[in-house]
Amino acid sequence: PAGVKAAAGLLVVSGLTDLLNATAMHRAGGWAASSLVPWAALFLVGCGLIAGGLLRRAWWAWWVAVAYGALRWLAGVMAVLVVERGDVYWLPPSGYQSLIVVSLAALGGAVTLLLSPSARKAFRGAVA
Repeated sequence: PAGVKAAAGLLVVSGLTDLLNATAMHRAGGWAASSLVPWAALFLVGCGLIAGGLLRRAWWAWWVAVAYGALRWLAGVMAVLVVERGDVYWLPPSGYQSLIVVSLAALGGAVTLLLSPSARKAFRGAVA
């Protein structure tokens, strides 16, 4: 289904934006990001493997994609939300946050697509 293909593509987009964020943006901002680059590259490889599994309709890929995407999305949202005196603020994206926002949007879109009835139907037998 088209939703599964789109979700696979969005996972790869998320991995790419994480890698770009770790390399280009952190270094441009003066952060010591050298330790983040291998992790971001590992995340990209993982996203690629999961995306490949989704395209082959492997049962494990749906479960891993939904769990990984949801947890990673939640962690990212917690990083860009600010709670101050009981009020929640969304930090307006700056140049250094734009890749994080793209990654979060891609992850959210992938999980949403995978939870759709048509995508779940494609993995029938593996997904309740």
